[in-house]
Amino acid sequence: MAKRFRARENTIEKFAKDFGDSFSDDDNDDKRPVFNEKKAYRAIAMFMCTAEEVSPLTVEDHYFKKMIKALNPKFYVFFGTLECTCLDIYKEQKAKVQQILKNLDRWVSCSIDLVRHDTYNVIEYNYELPEGQTVFDYMCLTVHFIDDNWNSKHWVLYYGSFYDTPADSPDKVALKCLSEMEIVNKISTLTLADGLDDDVLVDTVRDRVQEKKKLQLNGKLFHLRCCADTFRLMVEHAFGKIENIISDIRLIVFRGKSLPLWHIPLRNLQHAIELESEGEFLKKDLYEGYNIPSTKEWEKVRGVCKLVGSIYNAAEVLFETKSLTASLYLHNLHELRASLKRESTNSYRFVSDMARNMLKKFENYWEDMFLVLAVATVMDPRCKMRYIEFSSLKYEGSDANSKINLVLGAINSLYDDYVAFNLEPGNLSNESSSSDSDLEEDLPSDIVERRHSPNFGFNCLDEYNEGEKIYHLCRTKLNHYQNIPKFGNVESIFVRKLSRE
Repeated sequence: MAKRFRARENTIEKFAKDFGDSFSDDDNDDKRPVFNEKKAYRAIAMFMCTAEEVSPLTVEDHYFKKMIKALNPKFYVFFGTLECTCLDIYKEQKAKVQQILKNLDRWVSCSIDLVRHDTYNVIEYNYELPEGQTVFDYMCLTVHFIDDNWNSKHWVLYYGSFYDTPADSPDKVALKCLSEMEIVNKISTLTLADGLDDDVLVDTVRDRVQEKKKLQLNGKLFHLRCCADTFRLMVEHAFGKIENIISDIRLIVFRGKSLPLWHIPLRNLQHAIELESEGEFLKKDLYEGYNIPSTKEWEKVRGVCKLVGSIYNAAEVLFETKSLTASLYLHNLHELRASLKRESTNSYRFVSDMARNMLKKFENYWEDMFLVLAVATVMDPRCKMRYIEFSSLKYEGSDANSKINLVLGAINSLYDDYVAFNLEPGNLSNESSSSDSDLEEDLPSDIVERRHSPNFGFNCLDEYNEGEKIYHLCRTKLNHYQNIPKFGNVESIFVRKLSRE
């Protein structure tokens, strides 16, 4: 929150400075400031384009007009002129982005998101809505890459409504944008949000990319899925099963509007379960006139909370860890998948059916993402191929060997491509910039401390040692050390032990 306020303050300060620069004493003998209308329009346009939650229609607001009049009584802002200035700035910035991406000598990743705006509860509009339409879908195309200073960049290349150009399908819009930016031959992966036609869009973009270059592993790593989107679908399904019960509980426990943040209703439902176990809702005089859930309905709530709670535990690790790695992803997703498999055999049919539905949604994600995460995990010096062997034996059962061979084959194929490509050594910059997030300012100290722990969500050494005892992966002592995950001081202990022997 504090970060957002500082960003807003910086935007306002920049607007004040730019608007002040519209008063110039150039070519003026008496040194009195001369108002430059073009600079003033540009300053206002930059403010409208960069400030959060500020509509261009703000210029029609009574108080905005009073502010401009106080700055210069003779200056009046025309919406049409401001609109043209905003478009000019957009074209200038687009040209700069095109040039940067054109000169980029590395691969990039692209993502296409579906942003949905529901206007059902919105009271005031500055525009007329189509009859009966309350939901608007927008397509957002973003490119992700590493710049020369090793900083991660995320640039939005396209944002538009599906209803603006109904004749153009998402795949045509995406290809047109990517071609204009001249990055078709630089795309390595494409991530799609749920709600888009995955097969058509992915195949179309993949075929166009393969016309320009060869993709890694013949395109097996090209299509990626969004983990957060998968979690959202799973949680929405679970909450949808007890929607009426949640409505009743909201009236007796957590009154107020339902927020689109699924961890909040989860926390509230868990609190309601605690109250129910303490007999709070048996006090009929306090809850007269309310629909108190039955014993069977409370069991359903407990089942949903258990399943959604396991998803939240994984999400907290994956989305709150500062130094996130592929091994962290692989480990926690393995654990979540195993948890869903266990619950799919639950004796309570309501829970088992829900777990199977969640597992089906998760498998759609896992099918496309396992190889990506596994290959990246092998590159982690703490894990190597040894951890893939262990995790496959632990989680995959009879399919362990096929998973191990799949990852090993992918590693060998990538190495062969690397050798064939004959990369030339380049000058790499060691400069990097990072800033601590201040989103934790309002969190309890115990949560912050837990998330900063080096073992938060993943302790590979304990996992490995446990696997050694269970599966007896025996090798010679030297090979055993060469393949063991490396963990700082732990590594030196093995070195000294081998030296003595």
